[in-house]
Amino acid sequence: MNEGSCYVPFTMGARLMVPTGSNLPRLVTIGVIASELGEPMHRVRRVLESRVHIRPKALAGMTRLYGSDAIAMVRHELNAVDARRMRGTR
Repeated sequence: MNEGSCYVPFTMGARLMVPTGSNLPRLVTIGVIASELGEPMHRVRRVLESRVHIRPKALAGMTRLYGSDAIAMVRHELNAVDARRMRGTR
């Protein structure tokens, strides 16, 4: 067994090699993205549902899990929405 990895039991006696430590991807929910950006969850959900280029990396039941790159993309989209609103109110 390599250092920095561990064996995880798998079905039918097979074993799956899973890396441990910082090699694991960080997956976040809509709520985590909203709290990190300081935005209401309904705004983050609307961006994620309406932008096809921001896709979940994994599903846990019905919960969508996004990669850490999604945080930057949602921040960009929210800033673009806010900029369009400011431009239209002059």
